[in-house]
Formats: sequence, C-alpha cells, structure tokens
Amino acid sequence: MLGGGHSLLQGQHGYSVDGLVSARVVLASGEIVEASRTKNEDLFWALQGAGHNFGIVTSLEMKAYDVPSEWTVYTLMYSSDKVEALFSLVNEIEDLGVQRPAKLALTGLFIRIPAVDSVNVSYLPVACPDMTNYL
Repeated sequence: MLGGGHSLLQGQHGYSVDGLVSARVVLASGEIVEASRTKNEDLFWALQGAGHNFGIVTSLEMKAYDVPSEWTVYTLMYSSDKVEALFSLVNEIEDLGVQRPAKLALTGLFIRIPAVDSVNVSYLPVACPDMTNYL
C-alpha cells in the first residue's frame, strides 16, 4: 500500500495510499510517532508517495469503501507473439482522448504457462454491474 496500492476501485477512490488517514511509525531512533495530515505532516507526506523507507509502520488507519456485490470480469489471454500488437491497440484506445469511466478498471499481468507458451499476457477489463453495456 505504501508503494501506491493499485486496486479495482482506484478509478473511483484513487490509489490505496490515498485512503491513508494515519500511520503509527517506529523511526530509526526507536521513537514511535503518529503521522497524519495534522501530526508529523512531512512524514505522512513521505509515506504517501516519497517511499516507504522512513521507518517501520506498525499500524494504519485507512478509509474503507463499499464494494459492489457483483462484477463483470473478462480475462483475455494472449501469447507472447501478440504482446506488441496488444499494447499498440491499448495505447491507441487510450490516446482517443475519451476519458475512461471511473467504474471501469483495466489491468494486465504477464504470466508464464510453460504448457501453453513461454509468456502469456492476461488483460482484464473489469466493471461494476452498471458498466456492462460499456464493454
């Protein structure tokens, strides 16, 4: 989370770290401090984006959000010889200048499945129930 924190809700609520309210941190000196928007603001700012090597976080207070009870998930698998064409298409779509709806998340990962191919790309459009017509 301190490295950013991607999630399927980031289009609506930002990265996970954006929900950080406060953190209890053990500093290198051994001192235990609280970091928040009103206490140790510089440390709080640092924990939110400058990195996570400013101490040991022992507890966090986070904002929580309701998650829809249903999701629509499409998993599209591509072999390694299709990677360049896939990302060219994704970049072309992203460059259309149309803002993606906040409830639509696109995520991808590279995985190794030796029985199928050396490398596969799994690309997942994920949407809340009211976004299924968009896909």
